[in-house]
Amino acid sequence: MIYITKLQFTKKASEIDSKHWATQPLDSRWMYHKKAIEILKSLNITTPDEILEIGTVGVQIAPGSHTLDRDGYWEYTGKNPTYLHDARITPWPTKKKYEAIIALRVFQYLAPNQKEAFLECKRNCKHLILITPTTKSYKPKGLEGSKGIMYEEFLEWNNNIHPKIYEPTSMGDFYHWDFT
Repeated sequence: MIYITKLQFTKKASEIDSKHWATQPLDSRWMYHKKAIEILKSLNITTPDEILEIGTVGVQIAPGSHTLDRDGYWEYTGKNPTYLHDARITPWPTKKKYEAIIALRVFQYLAPNQKEAFLECKRNCKHLILITPTTKSYKPKGLEGSKGIMYEEFLEWNNNIHPKIYEPTSMGDFYHWDFT
């Protein structure tokens, strides 16, 4: 199983014609991508199609993984997701249960359907890795309906079961749930 390196990440993010990658320093973004890769490696996933990445904006952690992206807002040359679908609408058109779903700085954009999307992840995977801002005042331009998610909200949605990993970072709270 091969994962993206920091050099590949920086090069690809710099080449993509999307303003998304320019909104935060790539070194800050790499920190949570690296952490997600470390977790995926520990899960001994053998092929990239056992992973579903949501909202990649053209940069996949595991090249060859399945992707779920919505039409609109984050457009870039070469966009060709496995599933062209808005993650706020459930059920998703996925065709299998994944070893892992990755959603890095995606869940804040899924309001007002964040709970439903979380439960859909839980239904569709064994492991969920995500990072999301916590502040309710998170309002990116053009996506003013967005909102951060507090740890307590995730607990409520997951029957008070805590994540395996929870770590506040400068880019939001990082989570890993093991649903096995």
